[in-house]
Amino acid sequence: MIMKNEMEEFNMLYENKKELLQLVLNNKSAERIPIGFWWHFAHGDDLIFGYKSVKTIRSIIEAHKKMYDVFSPDFMKIMSDGFFAHPSLIENNVTSISDISKVKPIHKNHPWIREQVAMVAELSNYVGKNIMLFYNIFSPLQSIRLNVKYLGGDAEAFQDMAVKYPEKLIKICEIIASDYALLAEELKNNTSIDGIYYSVQNLQHKKVDKLFHENYVMPIELNLLNQLNSFWEYNLLHICGYDHFKNKLDYYTKYKAKAYNWAVHTDKVSLKEGKRLFDSAVIGGFDNNQGTLLDSGSLDDIEMFVHQLIKETGREGLILGADCTIPSDIDITRLKFIRSIAK
Repeated sequence: MIMKNEMEEFNMLYENKKELLQLVLNNKSAERIPIGFWWHFAHGDDLIFGYKSVKTIRSIIEAHKKMYDVFSPDFMKIMSDGFFAHPSLIENNVTSISDISKVKPIHKNHPWIREQVAMVAELSNYVGKNIMLFYNIFSPLQSIRLNVKYLGGDAEAFQDMAVKYPEKLIKICEIIASDYALLAEELKNNTSIDGIYYSVQNLQHKKVDKLFHENYVMPIELNLLNQLNSFWEYNLLHICGYDHFKNKLDYYTKYKAKAYNWAVHTDKVSLKEGKRLFDSAVIGGFDNNQGTLLDSGSLDDIEMFVHQLIKETGREGLILGADCTIPSDIDITRLKFIRSIAK
């Protein structure tokens, strides 16, 4: 005999999750509220250098497949683990502004592009057309920051120099943005993904204000986002607050996307407030950090939180998720429980 919760899970496996998500991304309500959680399948240096290792990329692909089989997600964000930074940054050990003359554009047949396209194509074929698929792409600034972080550079010194010499920052970002646009075009032509999960972040420096952002950062990030929007109707904007980096959300009101995700618990901006700010669908609600409600709280507390979140935010355009990537050792049954009560 099939118990009620088993029957609900069975029905969710066979519902049209693509239509469900499209309704919500168009800022409408659906028969249930979709959920979206993701985590990394590589760690440490493999996040940057993974593309050079066939074994590492194969393990990342297989981990995605296992997650899909076990979790049966409402939609899937394919992680860009192994490809975190532009290859010219990596190969030339760029860790300071003085290194930018070393950065050169790549071509569409560069392994960094071809390996990403192959990975995404394989996962697209594996999943099929049952759910919407999104691939993670970092903004040029994020790519630089992550490269400096994992190559052992001085991130604070780099940002000091970026603020002091913004024209040099623009130069390197333009090269990276052009190659990310090239990657996106190859993904559009060779895979069946539904859009991009575009990750941005405020330049973490006390002297960076909205005017600096609009003069130096926004033109490059918006140009890339506009190209992504020309390829796909459904793109998502992630304003990254991982490691408790803080962001001023009003910097991004001109960044047009179908849904927005930010660190609710770090930026202290609720989903309801964000929905009003962006006039679009929103993703999130849970703190992504280890030891918080999502991975450590009681199921009763989680249920209470979910119901309160839905009541406060409204059903239209709401996707339950977290501030950012969640712990990779999360108990999947906790995520399934959230889906079962998100009515």
